[in-house]
Amino acid sequence: MSKQDLLTIDLNLTEVNRMLGGLAEAGRDTSPLMRKIAGTMAAMTALNFQDEGNPPWEPSLAAQKRSGQTLSASGHLRRSITEKYDAGHAMVGSNLEYAAIHQLGGAVKHKARDVILYRRVDKHGNLAAGFVKKRHASYVQKARVGAWTQVFVARPFLPVDANGNPQKGLEEKILTLATDFLREAANGHG
Repeated sequence: MSKQDLLTIDLNLTEVNRMLGGLAEAGRDTSPLMRKIAGTMAAMTALNFQDEGNPPWEPSLAAQKRSGQTLSASGHLRRSITEKYDAGHAMVGSNLEYAAIHQLGGAVKHKARDVILYRRVDKHGNLAAGFVKKRHASYVQKARVGAWTQVFVARPFLPVDANGNPQKGLEEKILTLATDFLREAANGHG
């Protein structure tokens, strides 16, 4: 076989090189992707509060008594949810002290302590049932409360479980966001 018999293929790879350049540039700054991922996780968290869990939470006793929503009495936990991101991380969470015990479940041990109970005396001189605020009290009583343990059932509001496993649908959403990010970068829109 002579040199003249060799088949030569000459490709113009300008477009491929341009796309690879766009991908390389996107790899240097993934913060736009991380912003979208953090936003997606925050949106899923908001839906978890609205739908009372995914999977559904066990209703709390407080919610059953007041015919309300679990983890939503005051709305503090729901409103405390923030999202953060940088070039390599997407985060969603709460800075409230009690957020973790609701997300993960667990037990809180309370020490024995002395308390002051404020009560009311009715017009007949009988001690009324229940307790009142100090300013409404007409009877004050000291009492000793023994040590006790309060158990919290896990009610994951963030889109991950106690083992760090993503909520159903989260991985697919992140994969779609990443694919779109790379496609846009390759096409010069990133």
